[in-house]
Amino acid sequence: MKATAAVVLYWTGARVGSNATGMASKKGVEGFGILNLRIRHIKFTTTSVILEYAGKKGMHQKHILPMNDAAHKLVAKHLKQLAAGKGKEDLLFSVPAKTKGKVTPLTFGLFSKYLKSNGFTMGAHKLRHVRGTSAVKRLLEENTWKPSKTATTLAKRQREAEKWIKEKVLVKIANILGHQSKNKTTGVTTPAWQTSIKSYINPDVVRQWFVSNKLDVPNWVPNKLDT
Repeated sequence: MKATAAVVLYWTGARVGSNATGMASKKGVEGFGILNLRIRHIKFTTTSVILEYAGKKGMHQKHILPMNDAAHKLVAKHLKQLAAGKGKEDLLFSVPAKTKGKVTPLTFGLFSKYLKSNGFTMGAHKLRHVRGTSAVKRLLEENTWKPSKTATTLAKRQREAEKWIKEKVLVKIANILGHQSKNKTTGVTTPAWQTSIKSYINPDVVRQWFVSNKLDVPNWVPNKLDT
């Protein structure tokens, strides 16, 4: 159960959920993380596992885990075992306790101890930081930025580069990590890439990218991770 939760957290980049049995904020808004997901939040199809729930501040979250390799299929098998025989409001990450009719949930404390015992000493919440940074590295490796023919000045190249990395990299990271901003007037949500770069991505990776392209590091790239 602990290993499955760790893999799901890393793959999805989702929030941990600090209280295994809690779900509502002080304002009464549902907000879940992986550890306190209910059975109603998981769906199995022939090709994937879908996790869909209200995250922090009630923001809609949806993660699709495709069963396209042995690792994904194994995790799907374990999730099905965890979900078997449970009601829709039961915790996904829980197992029967020794006392009949009781369950033992995977609490934040137990999960943190598990990670530490396996060499991950930074804490459960830092899994999102690792996921965010590794995803940025992968996206920068897979995609190459080139200035357009009309970008004949450093200022123009700078603008194009900043626009490119926001749209092609940082917005995607915000979507992976579930960082969203909701317009209070229109109700429209947009990816909050600013949150991602401020608190969940090692800024040195982004800073080095600008330097390697002989550009200035924008002031929106922090000097260090805001933790």
